[in-house]
Amino acid sequence: MADYLIEAKDVSNFLAIVGSPISDYNLVPYVMDGLGLEYATFVTSWHLRVSTTFDDLYDLLIHEELFQKKHLSVSTLAVAMAATLSSFGFAGSSNNLFNAHSQCRGNCGCGG
Repeated sequence: MADYLIEAKDVSNFLAIVGSPISDYNLVPYVMDGLGLEYATFVTSWHLRVSTTFDDLYDLLIHEELFQKKHLSVSTLAVAMAATLSSFGFAGSSNNLFNAHSQCRGNCGCGG
C-alpha cells in the first residue's frame, strides 16, 4: 500500500514540476479508484467524508492495510485451529469435547 501511495504522490509531484499541478481534490479520487476490491468497504466509508487530503488518505489507508493483515492472520489461525481439532475428532460442537472426555474412562489422568 505504501508503495502505491508513494507512486501516486510521485506522479503528483512530477505534474507539479512540469507545470500541471494536481490538487488533493483530484488526486484523492484518483488514488481511491485504483484500490482493489479488498478496500471496497473503506472506499464506501470514505465517500461519507466531507473532504480528505492526500496525507490524511495516506494515514487512513496504511491503517486499513494493517487492519486487514491482522484480520487475515486471525482468520488463518482460526481455520488452522479448526482443522487441528477436526483431525483429533473434535469437529462440530463443544458436545464432542464432552463426549471425547466421557469416553476416556479415566485413562487420561483426569480421574473421570
